[in-house]
Amino acid sequence: MQAEPVALLHRLLQSHPILVFDAQALPGYPCINPDDTWALACEALTEDAEYLPRLLDLNDLSQDAATKVLEVLDSNHADLEHPPLLLGGIQAGADLGRWALTQVTKAPDGSQHWLRWHDVRVWVHLLWIARPEQLAALVRPAHSVGWHWRGQWHQTAIPSPSGSTARSGWTPEQWQAIQAIGVINRVLAEVGAPALADLPQIARQIVAADVEAHTMTMWDMPSRVAFALHQLQWGQGFWQAAPFRPIMTAVATREATYAEAVSAQDEAFWPAVSEALTATV
Repeated sequence: MQAEPVALLHRLLQSHPILVFDAQALPGYPCINPDDTWALACEALTEDAEYLPRLLDLNDLSQDAATKVLEVLDSNHADLEHPPLLLGGIQAGADLGRWALTQVTKAPDGSQHWLRWHDVRVWVHLLWIARPEQLAALVRPAHSVGWHWRGQWHQTAIPSPSGSTARSGWTPEQWQAIQAIGVINRVLAEVGAPALADLPQIARQIVAADVEAHTMTMWDMPSRVAFALHQLQWGQGFWQAAPFRPIMTAVATREATYAEAVSAQDEAFWPAVSEALTATV
């Protein structure tokens, strides 16, 4: 799905008055009084209640309080570690409390999981992973979402699902991508966040690398990230180059994880890798 750039945050907030954010991020919003927010509640998520998102409806605030929130967010949004998502297009009388029910997501194998769509680090990937009806199932009754990426605010309209039989279940391929979001974000933290238009292509390359890492029993996060980084840099099949053979043997025999084996190499290792992989091009 495409996102429309938005020039000024306060204009976006005027049409998206409900802020949704990670409860753990509340101390990072000094302009927001916690008493003005409320947490989503869901019996199925009682044990995870502290991780449920909190919401703030600017319409419930006084004019002065709402203006203060807008001004502070507008001037300091670049410094926020976890910017809020902004929700708009919500009709009066909508049951906002039921949003918690959408947090319980069923995987293709039938197991239930917690899907943090309100975290922009997850949301930005759901935009290329999910189908329109799946996004709609997550954020309705909101029909528009504002979000922050690389210093720019964006607005994404959520279209109505076409047809009454639209399915919202995740395919195995989609679920693989969702499970790799943590790897994707860690890799992007190393190489730099790409332009929004380039994100899906790069993210899919990282997912493909993570799937391959799993086939070679790389389960720990440092190894998954390192393997994806190297595949992004050197291309698919890089690990077959001669310098990597001892490393892959150690991984296969479980003498060391991929991350441990790579980090144990001396300074001559990477020039040898570059020479070997350049020779095969």
